[in-house]
Amino acid sequence: MTNLAHVFPVEPASRTNRAPSKKSARSQKQTSRLAMTLYRLYQSLIKIPVLCVIAYLMYFLYPAIELDPRVPVHPSVRSFPKRLIDIIGSIIGLAFTALLFIPLAIAIKIESAGPVLFKQKRAGLMSKPFAIWKFRSMVKNAEILKQKVTNEIADLTDGNTQSADNAKFFKNKKDPRITKTGRILRKTSLDEFPQFWNIFIGDMSLIGTRPPTFAEVGLYEIENEYTDSKMTEWSRLDVRPGLSGVWQVSGRSTVRSFEEVMEFDLYYKQNWSLRYDLWLIWKTVMVLFEKDNGAV
Repeated sequence: MTNLAHVFPVEPASRTNRAPSKKSARSQKQTSRLAMTLYRLYQSLIKIPVLCVIAYLMYFLYPAIELDPRVPVHPSVRSFPKRLIDIIGSIIGLAFTALLFIPLAIAIKIESAGPVLFKQKRAGLMSKPFAIWKFRSMVKNAEILKQKVTNEIADLTDGNTQSADNAKFFKNKKDPRITKTGRILRKTSLDEFPQFWNIFIGDMSLIGTRPPTFAEVGLYEIENEYTDSKMTEWSRLDVRPGLSGVWQVSGRSTVRSFEEVMEFDLYYKQNWSLRYDLWLIWKTVMVLFEKDNGAV
């Protein structure tokens, strides 16, 4: 994505904490000629005025086209059927969002001053930055007031609430920054509906890992390994972030440590399939109608 191979000499083999994978470790000779042709065509068209529209259309239908086919990423990233599901699902979701926008906007504006929508920079696939959208559920200056709110997340490994892992994941069940309307939005997950736009344009997927903030990514460590495959905290960035996932359907407000979040995300990465995605979509819809759905 950065084309650093054209600037710096890259050795064919280097030390890594990741275990080799036969499925992802593909040599240049094994790379599909069609995939390489489409990738080069996209790279050429994106630089040409007017014709760049074709490149944008190619990216919309298949966001993975911006990635060099030789770059090893999670199989879900290059799955065209998964992208079709995302497009169809996001269109349906945007239709519901359009119907709810006016009444929700009025409720949000009546209770507190500030914009209706909240935008925040998050780390996407391979840490590519993107702006995530939500209906605003907090007061206008919530980010500034965050330092005054207690982080209730405890590190399960040593019980030390001041450990570095706490900064990687923030949670306060009775966060005073959340408005009354915001609590209803979060309880029903309506605050997440604008993210269907992120899915539509290819920044996110319907199902994936939790999109972290860059403040969280800045605290990731290479030494921390999870699962028998020696996956690290950076491994979650090999998957496109999702609106929902294993964490969301497992009662997200009951998660009390960053390690639990990592386990959910890496479990999805290891067990991904289109069938599993469809099951998680169905489970997400069912969870929304549960009285005690684990949402804050």
